[in-house]
Amino acid sequence: MENNPAKQIFVEIELGHGNPSLAQILSETALYEREYENDKLLVHQILNISSTSEKHSKFLVIFNLYRDSNHLGEKISY
Repeated sequence: MENNPAKQIFVEIELGHGNPSLAQILSETALYEREYENDKLLVHQILNISSTSEKHSKFLVIFNLYRDSNHLGEKISY
């Protein structure tokens, strides 16, 4: 069984008044960025790249995508 990082994914997230929580955005992004059913996406790092006020911030989130090349599962299509 191989479970090697296939790639890193970089996502810029903007939080402000009326936006969902960071946890909700991370969960949705982790589901959306998978290519195969058995892919695992883990947060590697979160960087605050801009904070203009207490109510508005930008973050750069780095995900590691792990893929078992022997057991990919079904291809996910959106």
